[in-house]
Amino acid sequence: MSSPSYANDSEKEEYETNTVADRVKPGVLRVTENEDKLWEDPMKDRTERRRIQRWIKEVIQSIWENKIKKDYKDHWLLKEDSFKCAFYYHMRNEFKHRLAVRNHLCIFTEYYFKQWKRADLVIAQIKDKDYDDSKHLKCNIESILAIIELKYKIGKMSKQVFFKDLEKLKNLRKRLDQDKEVSLYAGFIFEICNGTKEWLADLKKLSGDVTVCAGYIEDSELQTRLL
Repeated sequence: MSSPSYANDSEKEEYETNTVADRVKPGVLRVTENEDKLWEDPMKDRTERRRIQRWIKEVIQSIWENKIKKDYKDHWLLKEDSFKCAFYYHMRNEFKHRLAVRNHLCIFTEYYFKQWKRADLVIAQIKDKDYDDSKHLKCNIESILAIIELKYKIGKMSKQVFFKDLEKLKNLRKRLDQDKEVSLYAGFIFEICNGTKEWLADLKKLSGDVTVCAGYIEDSELQTRLL
């Protein structure tokens, strides 16, 4: 995983001393006094957007490495749909964070793009002052910050289904006006006993700028990592 970029040393110190690991309590992220000042105003420019996207990445990584791994161990993940439900549930809990509330962030499932192309999940910013109650919620979406695809397959399935999702993510982003500012995430669980190293190597090679959350079986347990 590449290190985030910072505007200056002050921002780097402010951000890295308030990591998800420092803030996490069961279910909800805390906001420190300094961070509360940092997010006093709603998102106004690309710098603010990048800061929010770094927070989103930390949240996704924390959920992947802790919550999803525990859900698998506790037998909550039967197939792909229960995996998607679990991921959405944990994201919703973390979106109680003040940063998400103040910036009107929401997470939606089964989000349709142009020509009826669909994403498993998107993280969107809802309009504030220009919100129109007479229109459908989708018409009041200001922008998309992240697109997420989730896949859970057993060893009998071809690895190609995962590679196709990587291409799908890149193609979905191209359908947005602000495509270069949209983060892409893939959450993959592949229950295979042999060929794990090759699968991970192929994912890393093909991922491009997609952040891949990989889950695989090792010593009869689900191992989780970011590529």
